[in-house]
Amino acid sequence: MKKVLHIISHSHWDREWYMSFEEHHMRLIELIDSIIEKMENDNRYRYFHLDGQMIVIEDYLAVRPEMRERFFKLIREDRIQVGPWYVLQDEYLTSGEANIRNMTEGLKICKENGFEPVMTGYMPDAFGNISQMPQILAGFGIDNAVFGRGIDPVFPDNKTDEAQCVSPKEIIWGGADGTEIIGIMFTDWYNNANELPTEEEKVIKTYGKLISATSAKSVTDHLLGMNGCDHQPLQKDLPESIEAARRVYGDTVEIRHGNFKEYISEMRKYKDRFAGINGELCGQNTSGIGLLVNTASTHIPLKQKNHFAQNLLTELSEPVSVMSEMLGDCYRTDMLRYAWKTLMQCHPHDSICCCSCDAVTREMSVRFDKSTEVAGYVLSEAKHFIAEHIDTSGKGENNIVVFHTNPARTHTVIKTEIGLSEYAAPEKIGIADNSGNLIPSEIKYLGEQFTYTLPKDKFRQTEYKHIYTVSFPAELDGMGYFTYQVVNTGEKVKAELNVWENGVENDKIKMTVQPDGTLAITEKKSGKTYSGLNNFEDTGDVGDSYNYIQSSDGVTVYCKNEPKIKYTYNSFNATFEITRVMDIPLGITEGKRSSKTASHKIVTRATLNANSDRVDIETEIDNVSENHRLRALFPSRIKTDKTFADGQFDVTERNIVPKSGWKNPSNTQRMQAFFGLEDENGGLLIASRGLCEYEVLRDGSNTMALTLLRSVGEMGDWGVFPTPDLQLKRNIRVNYSVIPYSP
Repeated sequence: MKKVLHIISHSHWDREWYMSFEEHHMRLIELIDSIIEKMENDNRYRYFHLDGQMIVIEDYLAVRPEMRERFFKLIREDRIQVGPWYVLQDEYLTSGEANIRNMTEGLKICKENGFEPVMTGYMPDAFGNISQMPQILAGFGIDNAVFGRGIDPVFPDNKTDEAQCVSPKEIIWGGADGTEIIGIMFTDWYNNANELPTEEEKVIKTYGKLISATSAKSVTDHLLGMNGCDHQPLQKDLPESIEAARRVYGDTVEIRHGNFKEYISEMRKYKDRFAGINGELCGQNTSGIGLLVNTASTHIPLKQKNHFAQNLLTELSEPVSVMSEMLGDCYRTDMLRYAWKTLMQCHPHDSICCCSCDAVTREMSVRFDKSTEVAGYVLSEAKHFIAEHIDTSGKGENNIVVFHTNPARTHTVIKTEIGLSEYAAPEKIGIADNSGNLIPSEIKYLGEQFTYTLPKDKFRQTEYKHIYTVSFPAELDGMGYFTYQVVNTGEKVKAELNVWENGVENDKIKMTVQPDGTLAITEKKSGKTYSGLNNFEDTGDVGDSYNYIQSSDGVTVYCKNEPKIKYTYNSFNATFEITRVMDIPLGITEGKRSSKTASHKIVTRATLNANSDRVDIETEIDNVSENHRLRALFPSRIKTDKTFADGQFDVTERNIVPKSGWKNPSNTQRMQAFFGLEDENGGLLIASRGLCEYEVLRDGSNTMALTLLRSVGEMGDWGVFPTPDLQLKRNIRVNYSVIPYSP
């Protein structure tokens, strides 16, 4: 039987990367114009794969609306093949729900326009593939994935480490839940058939090499040649090249100008031959070089904005909107869709990974703000609708409604503002629960301030109110809302919280501040104490936005042991502010850390609330140095060889010690919101808000390292692209929690 070489024309379209979005955007217009013109005038040019992402259609029509019918005609004829994603996202740095919304939106656009999408999990340049992607794809009726990374390492020049390569590239990929799909990794990247020649001598050499390389990595007679690359212009003489190749190889190889629909259909016939690989595909069984894991710590302030935006939509705006709809409110579908789409425009792999030029990160920041502003508006409308329908008769004039969208029980501290028409001394104001029982609270007066409302049936209403900040502990159990009363009282209720000059404890946790500024935390149920927590280390970074590479001098800086400690507390929470100093080299000179240093204050605020089982930490630093990485360290002394981290609908287990053949001196990994270690005596978990990179050090203590800041000045990859904004010379404030637990 002849082999079949499927030549698939495409252009991998990074929406924004080494140029701004609009600069790439204008080139996209030119590309699609050329595709339409070529296809309308040459029926030999049969197919073009539009990179699996529907947003390029929106981007094109934003400038060329008059081309809609000509463009859509070619799509409906299946010559230009589209879908299924909205954007080509990074799977790890976007939430599980965001991955699903991405597919949902892409397929929705296809359905709205009568397109038949390419039902392939097309992930050409995702920086690794998450463990539950098979289940996600299968949920949409997709039984296959095509990807560029994960089995073998791919370096910045897009060449593989041949000694580590897996052969063949066709697999049965099993998800964490057991779902299995066909998985195909490109042989020699997604440009292995780029710019194919027409001259016979070059045809013999180029096609011969392509056929040989793909045959060596395949257990089928069907070979995949990808005719395109990043922002690749259309190869207009491809029909001539294919015709020339048929004259040379026609007796042994059938050469088709193909598409993924045909190619995947053929591959299904051979799936019984494919070897199985289970779980995430992120290069764990390779040399560990060039895996691009450190994009998880590039431009952390944008990672924080993404964390906030995703959680605002999925944990607040949408569930509270469902509650309000149940009471008769409208569900603001289009507003939420707009917020999601605006957010997902920050999710392409070169965008959310922040391995792009500074113009891209600046525009992303605006998009994040736009998404959260819309999601916040929807949430506010839903909350007020519900509040207006709550019967508070007999409970006084002023009430606070607290919404809880977690089905599990939560112990937390509510912090909000209230406005009163008449002044009352803060010590005369109290908070009562739904049964009228006074609870601990702290009230502070901010003064008389201007406020306004925007009624739906009349002009805006303005007034001045007496504004107070209110905080109180709450135990919330189940999804729904809870009401609290603002009451006049001379009484104050205290919670059970014991505070002293260097420590605090409740019935679950004891925290003490050590003389060196680190924390010791005891989990009372097990009696186990973890000490030396939240120390800091700083190392030089001669890498770029993709990869952390420690400076050759190996200089590591730690905090001076002269902390300044002060604390504030009330009856239900206590915060210890710990100010430490770190002399950080100003930058990198000839690959080594500068001899000149700058004194950096690192301020940590560690808080324990009554009834809480965790210590919440906020760390703040005014960064003036360049090319360095700052991490918080938590010596666990837990005896285990595995770490676990939460991902997308999975808790992923990974080896602390890499497998044989690993060459990278570090073993950093990615997470969504927590990672941890445990043994038969209990465990330690570090949770964070928008901090996505961790490592467990092979130092004998299984020290857990959380990256707080990575400062670099170069984009990296294929050229030299300075990125001064990625140095993050600004105030950086991060939030994380330490959670010890019993067996």
